[in-house]
Amino acid sequence: MKQKIRILGIDDASFKKKQDNVLVVGALVRPSSFEGFYLEAVLSTSVKKDGLDATDKIISMIESSRFSKQVNYIITQGTVLAGLNPINIKKISEALSVPVLSVVRDRPNKKRFLTAVRKLPNAERIIKELEANGEIYKYERCIRAVNYHRCKTLYYYLAGMGRKEAEELIRFSTYMGNIPEPVRIAHVIASGVSRGESTKRV
Repeated sequence: MKQKIRILGIDDASFKKKQDNVLVVGALVRPSSFEGFYLEAVLSTSVKKDGLDATDKIISMIESSRFSKQVNYIITQGTVLAGLNPINIKKISEALSVPVLSVVRDRPNKKRFLTAVRKLPNAERIIKELEANGEIYKYERCIRAVNYHRCKTLYYYLAGMGRKEAEELIRFSTYMGNIPEPVRIAHVIASGVSRGESTKRV
């Protein structure tokens, strides 16, 4: 993985139950010359709560930015924003000609998810958009030392790249914990703006 690549991490902000539109933040980062990552730019947009505009809004946010040509990879926090607004990562990858990864800490509970989605008037379209993301994969990173053995698991969807490249990207972009740093930074900014201070867990 090249040291000069730039990765755009995307996450949404916290929101209230009666809120119509939700802030979405993109954090463009690159590897630091010393250690960790350097924040180069912040992008933002808003999407409708439980809507259907997340994919198009992400594409527009990036295309309209002066940093658009610098984005080598995109990593999103999950495949939904603002509640149940679906992200179609294959559509984003094709529109921008950029590989896209979507990561989550825990394997999605499909039964629970479908129960929530079916309460919405646009349920079938939401399900169709999410099914377009294809198969979910498991990635496990283990640290072994004398008297120490710990493994951290991450689940991901991919578009525009294979599993080998995707997992190399996860390893390359994860500095601490098991969430890629671009996504963690986007989360810190988004939660800080919406709550007045950032939350710890992504």
